Amino acid sequence: MNTQKTNWWLDAILLAGFLATFFLDITGVELHQWIGIGLGILLFVHFFRHMDWIGTVVSRFFEKCTTSARVNLIIDILLMGGFGMIIFTGLVISTWLDLAFINYTGWWAVHVSTAVFTLIALLVKLYLHRKWIVNVAETRVFGRLKKNEPAGVPVTAVAQVNRREFLKMSAVLGAGVFVAGAQIRNVLERVSESQSTPTIPTTAGQILVSDQTVNLPLAQKTTETTVAQVATLSPTTVPTIVPTSVPVVSNQNTSACTVRCHRGCSFPGKCRKYTDANGNGKCDLGECL
Repeated sequence: MNTQKTNWWLDAILLAGFLATFFLDITGVELHQWIGIGLGILLFVHFFRHMDWIGTVVSRFFEKCTTSARVNLIIDILLMGGFGMIIFTGLVISTWLDLAFINYTGWWAVHVSTAVFTLIALLVKLYLHRKWIVNVAETRVFGRLKKNEPAGVPVTAVAQVNRREFLKMSAVLGAGVFVAGAQIRNVLERVSESQSTPTIPTTAGQILVSDQTVNLPLAQKTTETTVAQVATLSPTTVPTIVPTSVPVVSNQNTSACTVRCHRGCSFPGKCRKYTDANGNGKCDLGECL
């Protein structure tokens, strides 16, 4: 297979896979993680296929080197660093490691933010290589070779951008900008929500029973407080021996509603902690206890 054609298909698969990772509600967490690992392997292959070009530009970066080559090298370095950070943060918050001690929201924000900025750098790279992308697609991938043109001759960029090329690249770049903007908004909303959501305490408070302070769980606060008030209104002739705790079990439902998560996910793609034991199509963490 022609080298340029191979590189074109490799780049196309990387782009399609990277865009697919932004739609977590469609792929789900497990498929999202496997796509990320697959992209990491393809990036490793892509890097070694361009080792000669990278070595040449690096050795001549401050000497005889064109401005476009320098810009392309800088963008490639940013892309490699961005993809490396995406894979690292993705593994930290993955269900495979299931690290309970980490700040999941913070790591998730870094993961998605890095992916967005990496996507922006990728769009810049696509714009700079727009002529080569379209010409290889027309002559090597979907079209036919021109007459008297050997298969091994590299495809060069044309001097002007025709209308077809402009429309194709505009569609790709526009889709990328839309995805990037939607993800930035998603990050801001989720971080803001995590900061504004109050933490539900595990205990409701303390009451005084027989001159002793007793910690009360939330579910027993109302019932035990009533019992404590009755005990304090008892005549003084009542025996002085009073139990330190009042084990009262109420069969009535409490009016309080404890919700452990306020996102209200209806699909496991939004959160790795999604559970639906009752099968009602909603996350159990967002339902009343």
